[in-house]
Amino acid sequence: MSRASRRLALLTALVVLMVGTGAGAGWAVWRSSAAVSTSAVVGTLSAQVSGAASLGTTYATRTSSVTAPLAFRNLGTVAASSWRAVTTVAPAPDDASSSLASRVTVQAWPVSSAAACTASASVPTGAASGTWAAPPVLSGGVLAAGATATWCWRTTPSADAPASGTVAPTVTLTLSAGTWRASAAGGFSQATSSTLPPPYCTDAGSWYVTLRYDRTRFPYETSYGLLVAGTRIQSPDQGYNGYIVLNASDVSKAVAPDGRTLTQVVVLDSAGRPTSTVVSSGYVSFGVDQWGTARTVVCS
Repeated sequence: MSRASRRLALLTALVVLMVGTGAGAGWAVWRSSAAVSTSAVVGTLSAQVSGAASLGTTYATRTSSVTAPLAFRNLGTVAASSWRAVTTVAPAPDDASSSLASRVTVQAWPVSSAAACTASASVPTGAASGTWAAPPVLSGGVLAAGATATWCWRTTPSADAPASGTVAPTVTLTLSAGTWRASAAGGFSQATSSTLPPPYCTDAGSWYVTLRYDRTRFPYETSYGLLVAGTRIQSPDQGYNGYIVLNASDVSKAVAPDGRTLTQVVVLDSAGRPTSTVVSSGYVSFGVDQWGTARTVVCS
């Protein structure tokens, strides 16, 4: 081997040794190149709640309700593997507000679009249900990037909802994707008018209840009748007092079996027959006393 060949072989061996052992400038250059050329692409998970403000209202009567769609959206670039909507209600500022929270029924069900959520829409079997004191919790599976889950909400005060009450619910949506979480919230308030008359039904022990109606809507000489499960009960009331006393003993089990029963105060025509004009309505529950000898009735 010539002297030039021996030098070339020696130089090649040194280079291989330096790179193989990670020593010297060769290793430094390799690490620098790796650091400069490495990159990562990160997706996003972003939640949105819209439409909550549409549930805000002041109930002028106890027979009114509010129906509105809430949209739960994934505005991110990755799919959520699941979602959950939880409602919380701010602490009640007074007794009326505390009472109102438990006397507003809350129902929610999924719909294909916001247009399907109307005041005339029927609540389907299996709809989530509760009150503002114990709101329903909604949840679902995969919510793709850019997708929306629309739910129809309906809230209705009970016949004994108090006047001048206020509730302030907040609906919080949480999206999940592995260890990632994204949340958003929408809030609103509901109240009852200070001019609401006393509750429709008032208990008086277990033997009778007092059922009230608004007699200011019609002329003073208007007569009213009480329907229990659609059957006329008792004599006409001319509206002097604005209430009718329902005695449990006046209603047979043939008319209203034991259990919860709808009662309605309606306007009577000139012949004393019930009309379709309902001035107030609510539920009572019939039963029997502890001895099983007499009927009982309480507001329900």
